[in-house]
Amino acid sequence: MSNASIRERAHRVGRICVFEYWVVPNPMMQRELVGDEDHLRYKKESEARLREQGLDPAKFDFAGYNGYVSLPKRPVREKGYSGILTYVPVHGGITYAQEDELGMVYGFDTAHHNSNEFPKKDGDWIQHQCAIMLNGIAKAAEVEKNYLRCVSVQGKAKHAQAVIDVIPNYDGNFGINLNIMAGKP
Repeated sequence: MSNASIRERAHRVGRICVFEYWVVPNPMMQRELVGDEDHLRYKKESEARLREQGLDPAKFDFAGYNGYVSLPKRPVREKGYSGILTYVPVHGGITYAQEDELGMVYGFDTAHHNSNEFPKKDGDWIQHQCAIMLNGIAKAAEVEKNYLRCVSVQGKAKHAQAVIDVIPNYDGNFGINLNIMAGKP
């Protein structure tokens, strides 16, 4: 899926400082914007992820908005959303990263095991999460050089914590917690 096709589906497009954000319904929420084949594929993938985690897909409502921010260029050296971007404290972590003619676009989705505990169908909450993601990406760009230079886990953890701390008292997301438990900040 291209950044342009995602932006076309946005229910809300706005600005946070000079950066654009998009609030986009996921395929489960806006079936008419995607074909039935996409809807079924998305549902099967989401159910499979839940089963892998030992969770019952029947207990989850997959419909919700996803959030994206568009930057003029990639702000960090590492491609994708691994490395220091793993620690951006947006709901569920960054799950989308693509660079094209619209710039560098990062996104998050609301199809996680705990997403039903949040107002994932509230555009204002998604917009707030976009602001958190943008602040986290800015902090990651600020500390990435030192993060990459560190050879010790403790050194990397210090810089990863600076990214996480863009939200005071943040209790983490599953990906962050797995990395920390595995000693891989």
